[in-house]
Amino acid sequence: MRAQRKRRAIASAASFVAISALIGPNSVHSGRVAAAGAMKVAPIAGTHCAVGQGFGVARSGGRTHRGIDLIETDGVALVAVVDGKIREKYPVDRAPRGGNQLMVEDRRNGTRFVYSHLSRFADGIENGVPVRAGQVIGYVGATGNASGPHLHFQVHPHGGAPVDPLPFLRAVSACGLRPDSAESTTPSVPTTSSGNVTNGTSAPAGGMNAVVFSPTRIAANDTIGIQVVGFPGLPSDAQRVTVSVRVTSANAGRAAIWPCGSRAGLNGGNPVAVSQSGATTRLTLAVGQAKRLCYVSNVNSTVSVTVHGYSR
Repeated sequence: MRAQRKRRAIASAASFVAISALIGPNSVHSGRVAAAGAMKVAPIAGTHCAVGQGFGVARSGGRTHRGIDLIETDGVALVAVVDGKIREKYPVDRAPRGGNQLMVEDRRNGTRFVYSHLSRFADGIENGVPVRAGQVIGYVGATGNASGPHLHFQVHPHGGAPVDPLPFLRAVSACGLRPDSAESTTPSVPTTSSGNVTNGTSAPAGGMNAVVFSPTRIAANDTIGIQVVGFPGLPSDAQRVTVSVRVTSANAGRAAIWPCGSRAGLNGGNPVAVSQSGATTRLTLAVGQAKRLCYVSNVNSTVSVTVHGYSR
């Protein structure tokens, strides 16, 4: 009996090493794969979620973002995207960086889908149990190394290295994304000005220029989430930020920005100027529970966001 327990422990440890290697920093593929038919449903039900930090973005310590962040309210249900089984279940004490995690394996071709930062698992979800597309398997949270509630989602075709999940998400219109759009929502590396960080307890002041979202093309009517705190010099407990939003578009249109989670949208958000030559709007906003700002425009646009100050 003791020998059997030891063999199971060794197998479990080997499985943990295998998943760690699978999503390791040297296993990232930047190429796209055919997404049509790969997922039956979106990992988050509904279209109110927003796309946050994208695939391939450089992280601290030489790491690379191996998935895509989908911003949603804490506790919103997450579902299996295919018919298959729970390949791995990792509670936060076994995966302190990713928090509560699940890996769903497609029974057709072995493609694996990783869900991270869950607040909790659904009842009955254990290693090896079968799941159906659309079945609730967990709930959005902020466990592990997360600055606010969101789903970190990865795709590993045929059990191999991770690829950009965006085409897969578009194919099932996740978060309201359009299947026919080829625009990228991947932000670039945030940088902060050296030794010149604004802090305080009142209204945010000037004195810093932290580029948290470099110029990125966004498709019309796609809502994206932009992380504005949680970087070096921009603490995750900040409550308000002063930002400048620069928007360029070949067409006349409207744009808006607001704290993610409030679901303000184009008509309810803070208006942002749009012009062919590039228009910059500066404003002070609460960052909300998600610690991100959501942006949308009714025209294809290129947007960048710079943080000039914050307050706790």
